[in-house]
Amino acid sequence: MGYSKALWGIAFALCGAAAAALADSPNFNWALNGDFEGASGWTGSVVTQPGRGGKPAAYLENTRVVWTELNQKISLPQPPPPAMEISGYLKTENVVKGANDWEAARITVVFYDDKGNRLGDWPAPIAEIQGTHDWDFYTNQYSVPKGTAYATLGLALGNCTGKAWFSGIRVLVYDYDLKPLPPGAATHPDRKPVTAQKTDNWLLNPGFETPGAGDWSQAHIG
Repeated sequence: MGYSKALWGIAFALCGAAAAALADSPNFNWALNGDFEGASGWTGSVVTQPGRGGKPAAYLENTRVVWTELNQKISLPQPPPPAMEISGYLKTENVVKGANDWEAARITVVFYDDKGNRLGDWPAPIAEIQGTHDWDFYTNQYSVPKGTAYATLGLALGNCTGKAWFSGIRVLVYDYDLKPLPPGAATHPDRKPVTAQKTDNWLLNPGFETPGAGDWSQAHIG
């Protein structure tokens, strides 16, 4: 993408607040039916129950060890955007993990090229929860791999038992000026973020605004 981590950090420090305010609009959510007001957009059997504030939540339950998932294919503009941010709310009850630590209640994303080949390693999940937990908000930010044609968003009880509820699923796609794009819009590689700012702070990404930044280890952004 041609941007160093330092450049992304400086750029988002400058324009992150404006972009965040803009991204609060539902018109910037690339996930279809992320509030589960209907069954469209998702592959799999969408069952809803009352969730946060009485609004619908997708409900998954496993009484035996099996992989149960809702997923959604999100086609991305070309050239691919530099970054994405994915967030949502998750509640769990008596989730007992499978043989592997990652076999739990999960919100995930995977990137693919136009031939359906996975790009890179498995990305870190947005959420990966076991046990019983009340509603909590989870978010993660990603640098989009070069050659990405689409991303697959997944909500799962992966080879585990228990119950999980999902709501408020949001996918934000960022343009090259680090502003969120409305769904279906084109990217603009000629647009660049502002990069010049006088500062005494030597930390990279001090406000955790940068999608996909690896400047912090074990940081919970959100």
